[in-house]
Amino acid sequence: TGLDYKVMELYQTGTAIADQTPREFTVATVLPPSEDYYASHLLIEDAYGKSCWSTEKSLKLRITQVARRYYQENGQAWGIIYRKINSRNLAPDDWIPTFNEENTETSGYCEDYN
Repeated sequence: TGLDYKVMELYQTGTAIADQTPREFTVATVLPPSEDYYASHLLIEDAYGKSCWSTEKSLKLRITQVARRYYQENGQAWGIIYRKINSRNLAPDDWIPTFNEENTETSGYCEDYN
């Protein structure tokens, strides 16, 4: 209760080929607290090509719920930000059936990542 907004992030992790450093490839959607989240096949296809995702890996869904509170105490103004973060693993079988790889164009920079 009392949420200001929520952030829904679909992501996969990867590695930069050049230096083997970890990377996270994310598409985020910010929603009002009462809105349901729906990742359409068009969103997934677009994000797949721009985010260097692989059909061989699971997608992850990170849900961040944010609530802000402001108050005054002893002449001082205070702001507190509450965040609750949950995550979920989406196995390839959960998202690949609606995914059409022929509709995607993978960005050239994706060759630099595993």
